[in-house]
Amino acid sequence: MYIYLNGQFVDEKHATVSVFDRGFLYGDGIFETMRAYSGYIMWTEQHLKRLLESAEMINLRVQPSKQDLSEVLTELMGRNELGDALIRLTLTRGVAPPGLNPGSNVRPTIVITTRQYQPYSSSQYADGVSLVIVGIRRNSIDALPPNIKSLNFLNNILAKAEATRKGAFDGIMLNQAGNLTEATTSNVFLVKNGKLFTPKCSCGILEGITRNAVIDLAEKQGVLCDQQPCAVEELYTADECFLTNTSMELMPVTRVDDRVIGTGNPGPMTARLHEAFRQAVEQHLQDIRSL
Repeated sequence: MYIYLNGQFVDEKHATVSVFDRGFLYGDGIFETMRAYSGYIMWTEQHLKRLLESAEMINLRVQPSKQDLSEVLTELMGRNELGDALIRLTLTRGVAPPGLNPGSNVRPTIVITTRQYQPYSSSQYADGVSLVIVGIRRNSIDALPPNIKSLNFLNNILAKAEATRKGAFDGIMLNQAGNLTEATTSNVFLVKNGKLFTPKCSCGILEGITRNAVIDLAEKQGVLCDQQPCAVEELYTADECFLTNTSMELMPVTRVDDRVIGTGNPGPMTARLHEAFRQAVEQHLQDIRSL
C-alpha cells in the first residue's frame, strides 16, 4: 500500500515520521477522513475546505493548494487500486525545536493514508444501535473551538472507552450546560412529530460533512431541521434518533441508556433520509464519471 508523505508516494513500510514531530509530541495538527465509493472520493471539496479552515484557525501554513491535494488524493487511490475506501489526510505542524512555541520556520508534515472500507454490519442498520450518555463532557468551545478537526482526540477517546465499558455502540457527550453535543465520531439527529432536530454548532459540535448533507436533503423533502440546544430528555422521548458521519452514513439508534427510543426499531424518517443520501451519493458518482 502506498502512502503520500511530504510530496512523495512511498511504500507503507518506508513511511516514517520524526519522533520530534509536533503532531506526535503535542497533537499539534488536524485531519480529515474521507470516503470513496467505487474509487471516487465523495465531497472532496467540502472536506478539503474544512481542512484548510482548520489549518487557518491554528495558524498552520499549508503549501499545497486545495487543487493540488485533490489531485494527490486521486493519484493515491489509483496507485492503491482501491474501490470502496477510507482516506485519512493528516496535517501536523511538523518538526520544531523543543517547547510549546514552534517558531516561524517550521515545515508542516502531510500524510495521506488509505484503507479498504469495512462496512458496518447489516444488523446494525436493521436493528439500530445502543448509546449511553457518558460522564466525559465535551471540551468547552472557549477552550478548543469544535470546528477545528484537531489531532487532540483524548476527549473523544475517553468518552468512547466509557461507552465501550458500558456495552454500548457509542457514547453521547454533553456540554457544560448539560445539553447534547455529539457522539465520539458522529453527529446526532432526533426526530419528533415529523420534525428533525440536531444540536447547533455553538453547542460544541464539529460541523459534519454528512450532517450538512442530511440537513440539505431533508429540506429538499420539505422536512424542517431545527438546529438548537437539545436536552437529554428530548433524546429519551424522541420518536427516532440516528447518527451521521462519513463512514457510517446514517446509523439508526434504538436505545439510549436503559430507554427504548420510539418503537424500538429504526424509524421511517431515518430510512427515508438514508435512502435519499444514498441516491445523492449515486448522483454524485454519475456526475464525477461524466467529467
